[in-house]
Amino acid sequence: MNLLLFIGILFFLIVFAGYLLEKYRIPWLYSALFLGIALSGNTLVKGFATSSIIKFLSEIGMLFLLFSIGFNLKIKEILNARKFIAKITFWVVLSESGLGILLLHFMFNLGWLTSGIIAASFATVGEAALLPILKEFKLIKTKLGQTILSVGVLDDIIEVTTFALAMFYINSSYITNITADLEIFLIITVFILAILLFYKFFPHSKIRFKDNEFMLLISLAVLFTMAGLGQLVDLSPLAAIASGMLIYQLIAKEDLKKVADFINLTTFEIFAPFFFFTVGMETNINALRTNIFLILGLTLIIKVAKILPSYLIGKKIFGPRKAVVMGISLCIKFSTSIIILVAFLNRHLITTELFSILIGVKVAFKLVVPLLLSFLLKHWQLKFETV
Repeated sequence: MNLLLFIGILFFLIVFAGYLLEKYRIPWLYSALFLGIALSGNTLVKGFATSSIIKFLSEIGMLFLLFSIGFNLKIKEILNARKFIAKITFWVVLSESGLGILLLHFMFNLGWLTSGIIAASFATVGEAALLPILKEFKLIKTKLGQTILSVGVLDDIIEVTTFALAMFYINSSYITNITADLEIFLIITVFILAILLFYKFFPHSKIRFKDNEFMLLISLAVLFTMAGLGQLVDLSPLAAIASGMLIYQLIAKEDLKKVADFINLTTFEIFAPFFFFTVGMETNINALRTNIFLILGLTLIIKVAKILPSYLIGKKIFGPRKAVVMGISLCIKFSTSIIILVAFLNRHLITTELFSILIGVKVAFKLVVPLLLSFLLKHWQLKFETV
């Protein structure tokens, strides 16, 4: 079997598995991750998955995912967030990340900083994955749905900050030359300052393109140019986020939806499946089997840590049952924490067993949340206020 045939069969399997997942209200994209895990023990598939071409496509998928995160980082909405939204976000992130730090440090003997970065990346909400689930349950245009999405938007700043810290930490862990460390620090600082200045002095560009093709090609040119420059100092993932933020500001408001549609199509339908499949292939299925009860226990503990503060704050405004629905919805995770885990694994900062356990926790989240929401909404028959 040649590589092209392998890719064709892989996409057929992803489509078929995705169709089955969507019947249970689980986003189809997760099928690539599940397939990778299921096939991780097959030596033939492993050979194809570790080929240079598949690895390259996987890296492109990762860059597009990060580009999408930067493009969808709504700075203005974050700065104008209501006090209620900020309060929920603060306590939800603090509760889950605080517990996660303790678990990772004392159970798995990780350093405090490594534990903090991984825990913080797990504590954020993946609104890219959350949006289709809320749409499926017809919650997007309700007051509760908008609150859930607002929390997801607000904690994006924590997500990006955590990712930047992870990239700096990974590089500094393997560089003993203080000059090189200083260069990395200065590059990150320049990235952040340049973006903040751009947002301040150019609230939104008026650049319009006569043809959509030029607009989309400019987006690709900015992504790959910045990622390539970032790669010179091993910071291409951070540069990909910055490029998404830059494109969002460069493109006129009238064209943003066209670019967003292009990014979503290119990211989630073409390249991201390669990334999630290779992540699944990196997972040790035997570690999942032998640690199944540990994975389920960690999943339950972490869910409680996120649902409890959401419930305590939200019940005064939405009532107890709707507050529970909000807390469960905020348990949705997505790609940033996976990218951090892969980076830590590649640099041997975490073991394959721990990587597999944490991926198992993410898989449990992905399976349980949609099914639990479906069950509760069906049996509670809640009525939601529209906005």
